[in-house]
Amino acid sequence: MQTQCIGAAIGFKPLGRRSVTADSDGGRMPSDGGALLLREADCLADVTRRLAERFTGHRDPGRTGHSLRRLVAQRVTAVALGCGDGSDHGLLRGDSVLALAVGRDGITGDGRLRERGRGRPLAGAGTPGRLEPGTPDRAEEDRYRRITADPAATGRLMPAIFLEARDGPPEQTVPDFDATDDPLHGRQHPCLESSPDPAFSGIF
Repeated sequence: MQTQCIGAAIGFKPLGRRSVTADSDGGRMPSDGGALLLREADCLADVTRRLAERFTGHRDPGRTGHSLRRLVAQRVTAVALGCGDGSDHGLLRGDSVLALAVGRDGITGDGRLRERGRGRPLAGAGTPGRLEPGTPDRAEEDRYRRITADPAATGRLMPAIFLEARDGPPEQTVPDFDATDDPLHGRQHPCLESSPDPAFSGIF
């Protein structure tokens, strides 16, 4: 059976003066081209920027290589692509398409100031984890938890975006919660064995 190939490039929303096209010419290969579609959706609803506004950062700007908005976009996009584990960012940090999706200007990472970050446009495994909820009264002194979230504000954001996408409030809404407890696989995940309540209770 002969493979049916699409020869034409697909155009996406540009990044500043840089045009964005999807092609099969074998250039820099991404881990998941679906990041471009997520970026298009984010551009329409402005989700990651609005979510980032619900966080407060106490990091030193002189020692910060990744803005709060880009960290939020990187974390959210990775989760949407099925890479929910923080350690996944160790591999994803060199992905140019993911860098483009989160709005990084230098998508190859070649122009980064620190030598250890060159060729890696995104944050590594440890940095996105700093978005996990910190304690507001200790955030300025806590080395690894200098970013705090407003849980009430983040909780209101997605329902607000849902309602904005409609002409009016729906007559009925059915929430579908996934508690991640799947007995089908024999309760193999260590978190499920050690916790009486396996439901994920974090922001992401």
